[in-house]
Amino acid sequence: MRRALVPGILVLALLALPAWLIAQARPGSQPPTAAAHTDPLWAPADMCGPPAPPARVHADAGELHALDFFTGWGSYMPRTHCVVTQTGETDWAWVVFLIVFNAIIIVGYLRIFSFWRRAYLAEQERDRNKKLMQLAWIFLFCAVCGYVSSIVLFFWPAYRLLAIMLVPLGFFTWRFAWNIEPFRVALSAKRYQRELHEELERRNAELERRVEAATAQLRDAMDAANRANEIKGRFLANMSHEIRTPVTAIIGFSEAILSEGTLDTQSRKHLEIIQDNGEHLLGVINDVLDHSKLETGAFTIEHKDIEIRPIIHEAVNASIPEAKRKNNRFEIKIDTDVPDLLSTDGGRLRQILMNLTANANKFTHEGNIEVRVGVSDITDQGAGMLRVEVSDSGIGMNQEQMESCFLAFTQGDFSTTRVFGGTGLGLTIARDLARAMGGDILVESMPGVGTTFRFSVAYDRAGQSVVEPHKAPSAAPWHTDLSGHSVLVVDDCEDNRRLVSFWLRKAGAEVTLSAHGQEGASLAIDQHNRSKPFDAVLMDLHMPGFSGVECIRAIRDAGVSTPIIVLSADIMPEGKASALGAGCDAYATKPVDFPSLFRLLAELSDRPGRAAA
Repeated sequence: MRRALVPGILVLALLALPAWLIAQARPGSQPPTAAAHTDPLWAPADMCGPPAPPARVHADAGELHALDFFTGWGSYMPRTHCVVTQTGETDWAWVVFLIVFNAIIIVGYLRIFSFWRRAYLAEQERDRNKKLMQLAWIFLFCAVCGYVSSIVLFFWPAYRLLAIMLVPLGFFTWRFAWNIEPFRVALSAKRYQRELHEELERRNAELERRVEAATAQLRDAMDAANRANEIKGRFLANMSHEIRTPVTAIIGFSEAILSEGTLDTQSRKHLEIIQDNGEHLLGVINDVLDHSKLETGAFTIEHKDIEIRPIIHEAVNASIPEAKRKNNRFEIKIDTDVPDLLSTDGGRLRQILMNLTANANKFTHEGNIEVRVGVSDITDQGAGMLRVEVSDSGIGMNQEQMESCFLAFTQGDFSTTRVFGGTGLGLTIARDLARAMGGDILVESMPGVGTTFRFSVAYDRAGQSVVEPHKAPSAAPWHTDLSGHSVLVVDDCEDNRRLVSFWLRKAGAEVTLSAHGQEGASLAIDQHNRSKPFDAVLMDLHMPGFSGVECIRAIRDAGVSTPIIVLSADIMPEGKASALGAGCDAYATKPVDFPSLFRLLAELSDRPGRAAA
């Protein structure tokens, strides 16, 4: 606060001094004589001094004294001789006032020049404004010539020195003035700054507008993509349902006829071809659906305690029949440090290995296929990486084929599909599954020598719960005895009802059929109210009029606890979730794995309190 008052007090004091001097020179203060109004204030002799004396020579050296040259050998007068009062004495009040104000201005000039110089030197050489620096030097020389010399001349009348100092001032002034046009930029800096600011604001507004437009377009594109994914999902779900329904009949009735054992060799061969092609068609639709679910992130990985060795053998055994037809030999090598039990997604692991062994089998003829299993990076907690290699002695791949083999719907070349078949999705699905399980797949190959796929998946140490020994599925469904079991089959497809009832009756079960969901729910509720509940209900999910979900809810709302197993061609997660949410006990997909289904039926119907409920 005090420091802020100092400049104000100084200004008032400096203004008060000239006011006082002016007041002292008012007319009333002069002598009241006529001469004071008519005669000049100073006599010419007092103003100009005596005539110039002859040139003086230095008494000691006999040379011209330089200081005398600047003063005209004493013929010039200092300003104190001219700034006099009416009495002819030096007016020291005004002299002091002029000296003080000149000094104040000189200090201000030096401060401005110092700041100007520091700012100039702080810039890089290429960024310095030389015209502004030239103006600064002119500014400094003006201060020296004008204000410094003004103070000096009060006491030392070196007017010729002032003339000499005007020479560099004139030089700097005309060097600046000769090419003054570039200085326009400095003078226009404020305008340029304003125009730049306005241009930046305009550009920012335009950029924001474009970003908003691009964001809106991206949002529309994402909405369109989401709608497309939803449409694709519904389409795939419908296609899956529509394809699996007839495939269920094709594979199921083929198995039914083959199980009779009364066919001649040619008829059996024809039925086996039908069954093989049905299973191939099922594999194609499974690949397409799996790829779609992996693309949309609808795929889940479940860690469960599993026995690893049976899963490896089961996955390889799936390719054995085809290997025998092509005279290929399989060999499995499992390192001794591979744990018997570990926690990972056994189903997905089996799927990866089956895809790789099927791929090796496809491109190998009369050769060897080797599966090697090991572990690495095992932590103190028992977690690690399961590493599997599948090597074959088949046709191999070149570099270009290796780079594209994991792309969806892509094989080695366009003729590969025609010669070897397949959708080109097996390796893509295997890689995506491996990555989803914390690992990856790499490939090494050489044309004419063979190919090696190496994949890894993460696993955790198995928990403390007892893992049931792995059981291979029965060779045929009728090996399960369902005698004394009553089963209600609810399905709108007549072929499926016939197929399921055929295998159930062959296993000894008593079967009741219903083609409508509402009718099926009524039958289940009536049998329960009559204290003769069914041992199990097999329910289709998608039925016209009264869906499987509505049927399950109606049964559960009536207090019926009969085990309900959904048999559906819908393998999408949403369908399974809705069925389980409605109250079903299990969910199986078509084509039906009848051995597994019958074991499940036996377990559920024998559960305590179920049948008596």
